[in-house]
Amino acid sequence: MARTLRLPEHIEIELRRRAAASGLSQHDVIIDALTRSFGLDTGGDPRLEDPAIRPPRTPFRPATKLVRLSDGRTTRDLLDREDRL
Repeated sequence: MARTLRLPEHIEIELRRRAAASGLSQHDVIIDALTRSFGLDTGGDPRLEDPAIRPPRTPFRPATKLVRLSDGRTTRDLLDREDRL
């Protein structure tokens, strides 16, 4: 939905300052302010609200053992298997 807003000068100056400081567009700064003002901000990651996306069962941890491939073998060879089709 498109809207035209007439902002007081001090709000316009602050909007421009915050947009420049955050690297966001003025539109995004306004949407963020309205979302928080209306109490619509859940504070969480919106991607986690999608039931198809689940958080990991265990937190990330670095690999404990690295696998060395033999000469001439690539990771593509590991993924290109008949049982995966």
